[in-house]
Amino acid sequence: RRERPLRRHALHALPRPAAHGLQPHAVLHDQHDPRLHEEQADAGRARGGGGPEARKLLLQEVDLDLARIHFLGRIEYQQFLRVLQLSAAHIYLTVPFVLSWSMLEAMAAGCLVIGSRTPPVEEVIRDGHNGLLVDFFSPQEVADAVDRVLDHPDRMASLRRAARETIVQRYSLEICLPQQVRLIEQLVRDFTPQ
Repeated sequence: RRERPLRRHALHALPRPAAHGLQPHAVLHDQHDPRLHEEQADAGRARGGGGPEARKLLLQEVDLDLARIHFLGRIEYQQFLRVLQLSAAHIYLTVPFVLSWSMLEAMAAGCLVIGSRTPPVEEVIRDGHNGLLVDFFSPQEVADAVDRVLDHPDRMASLRRAARETIVQRYSLEICLPQQVRLIEQLVRDFTPQ
């Protein structure tokens, strides 16, 4: 294993809104790839996690160096944004369901998202353009993507900028609100008795 310098950024897994806590399937479990935790610990990196329940679940499954992991628990929205801005990566692993706003917030904050190659994530992230996509079931792919991000922050700057631009162009209030108003107006017209 090659030695890496200490980095100031935190690698975190906050795939669900902090105000709602973490869902067990969304936590980046080190049981899937203990190497990922070892590399983070060896490099002095920190990883955010969920609150008491996520911590308890993780500690039952994996022997972790608690000096290297910060369980954030429920945090205020402004703190959440600050975590995103300081983080090297936002790991967003989700089953095909509804896209969480936390991924969009991460992109808007300029945080590089390593997301699962699942339909809701693929609607927003183009691999290698505005984020990185990995196989949900491949711990090796997740770990390799994290390595790429941490080893080459200069190469990832364009992905961070493109991620923010994607959100501004497609999901900002100035874009979405008029579309929602038009949709509601159309529904009212279509269902109003003549």
